[in-house]
Amino acid sequence: DVCSSDLHGVMPMSELLQKYGTEEVQKLAERIDSNYIISIINQVLRKRHHVTDFIIGFDMPAFYFNTEQIARISPEKMEQIEKDIKVLLKILPGIAKVWTRKELLSPNFDKQVKDHRELWYTRQFHPARSGDVFIMPRKYAYITDFKTGTSHCTPYEYDTHIPLILSSPSRIEPGVLKDPISILSVPSNLARILE
Repeated sequence: DVCSSDLHGVMPMSELLQKYGTEEVQKLAERIDSNYIISIINQVLRKRHHVTDFIIGFDMPAFYFNTEQIARISPEKMEQIEKDIKVLLKILPGIAKVWTRKELLSPNFDKQVKDHRELWYTRQFHPARSGDVFIMPRKYAYITDFKTGTSHCTPYEYDTHIPLILSSPSRIEPGVLKDPISILSVPSNLARILE
């Protein structure tokens, strides 16, 4: 009896997609410097709101705010800053969707999503560790401060598709199932098979 899988998918390297991908993929594939995005947003926030170094980091898929700055800002000003950040992120290259922490925590978020991939963000959100503004990159866009390499940090199939192989000749009829499943369903299905 065999059960085999992998931990996660992985995004193909942007540079390889640009060179060897289909014509459509070549146009979409790009590596975007997260430090450049932080710099642009901080420049705009400094001019509009007189705050410096407001965004202090990025770890896909979230930007992190300077907590010392937040402590000195009124709730009204904070709301406006978040709106401005969302507008800026939406017009920058490689970004498909943007949400604030407050939006992801909203009990109605799951009901408002138009694309099932958006649920990926609420499912990995942790209030104590997650960032403040979240992005869903456009397909084949890799937003990072690394100059080379790749990762597994998007909700697209190339990152989320994980082959699962089950073999038990005396218990499972041979075949291929192409329906998506959750890795969380594997233990219960294995238990049922091995009864």
